[in-house]
Amino acid sequence: LKSVADEEAAAKLVEDSAAAKKAEELKADAEQLAERQKSSKETAEAAQREREDKRLASLLSAANSAEEVYSAVLGYLRTRTGGSFYISLTELPEKEPKAPPPPPEEGAGEEGAPPDEEEAAPPPEEEAEKPPPPPKMVPKELLYVAATANDEKLLVGKKLSRPVAVAEEGEEAPEEGAAPPKEAGGCMSFEAIDNFLSGTAKCLHIPRAVENRSVKFWYIPRTGAFSVAPFVDDDGEVKGVLCGDTLGLDRPFSDEEMAQLEQAAVTLGETLERVEHAAIAQHLAATAELTEAYDATREDLAKELDDAATAEAEEGGDKLATVKAKARRVCADLGALAQDKLAYLDSRRLVKPEILKVLKAVQAILVPAVRPALEAMTWEDFKLSSSQGKVTWGDELFSQLGSFDIMASTDAEGFALAATYLTDVVEEEVKAASFVSFLMMQWVREATALFEAKTEKEKADAEAAAEAAAA
Repeated sequence: LKSVADEEAAAKLVEDSAAAKKAEELKADAEQLAERQKSSKETAEAAQREREDKRLASLLSAANSAEEVYSAVLGYLRTRTGGSFYISLTELPEKEPKAPPPPPEEGAGEEGAPPDEEEAAPPPEEEAEKPPPPPKMVPKELLYVAATANDEKLLVGKKLSRPVAVAEEGEEAPEEGAAPPKEAGGCMSFEAIDNFLSGTAKCLHIPRAVENRSVKFWYIPRTGAFSVAPFVDDDGEVKGVLCGDTLGLDRPFSDEEMAQLEQAAVTLGETLERVEHAAIAQHLAATAELTEAYDATREDLAKELDDAATAEAEEGGDKLATVKAKARRVCADLGALAQDKLAYLDSRRLVKPEILKVLKAVQAILVPAVRPALEAMTWEDFKLSSSQGKVTWGDELFSQLGSFDIMASTDAEGFALAATYLTDVVEEEVKAASFVSFLMMQWVREATALFEAKTEKEKADAEAAAEAAAA
């Protein structure tokens, strides 16, 4: 009996040992499978990230407008993190387009003197201490210009103003240009800007936004994080901020996601500067082209005006020949243009007041339905009306300006309203700011002159006919 029990125990031991070994093998197989799956997932995620990075780089490389840049960056961050993102711009003025200085003539020294006749350069003085750089602008306003689709209607067009803390009795007011003291209910976007300008931090992260009274909620507060990363122009001035949140997701941004936001802000600023420089270069090229074409027609216009003066002097000649010639010429100048000559204006956040007045004067004549809204219309309103087809713009604008039949028009109201917008406009200021606007201003003035002359002649002819009938 004992031997039978021993045999059974031995068999059980062998069986248990085999089962344990099998279990170890299964466990090892499972661990290897999990490792392969993890590795496969990480490889797939890395490949996906690489594709997203390449797509972003491609989109930004091809971008020709700020809107295209905004869309690319916001879409990238939305895909990578699942959060909501938005961009707001400071009141930093847009750069004035300036033509680069002409290169010096080859082989000529100062004032055209041959190199061998140049005076010897004075010995370098002991290097003086460089003056400190000028202080950076401290933004006081932020305008939301773009957002991921879920926040676009809620945010775009809204403004944030830096809270102004009033100094209490005995305290000194903040210096001009300095950031005001922080106060409860302020805005974290401005704090992020101040930290950036002081070199304290490149971005700001509020893991639990709902618990911070300085976070601005445009809708019902929800749990989640809020982050801000300022971006700058070539001069280091803060151009705007790139913000993100995980509201409703109830989680903070990870360190990796914050690094992505910081890098995206840098890329955003750099790409916007590239787009801006390209827009300025195209604007200067278009201005040079328009100026050359305009100057080339002055000789023809002078001859046309001489012929018109001769015709007016003849008995029975056309007494409107001169104003007709001027109007005909400016119609021809504009009628041959296309949408691309408006591209620079389209890209501006703001335009000079005199430019907007010229555009309003043109619309007052061409689009009777928009007249009641013109007086209060801002440039932002004008661009919106353009996108909605409420004002004439683009190729259609130039087509209508070139083909407008002034002699057939009876719209005294439109011409009278247009004249009010140009009362205080200085021609040279318009010409310096926007040559295409200068051409449109000339069109309004010459068209108005012809319309008034035609109306006066029709009135005189009617009176003469009435007198003849009564005689």
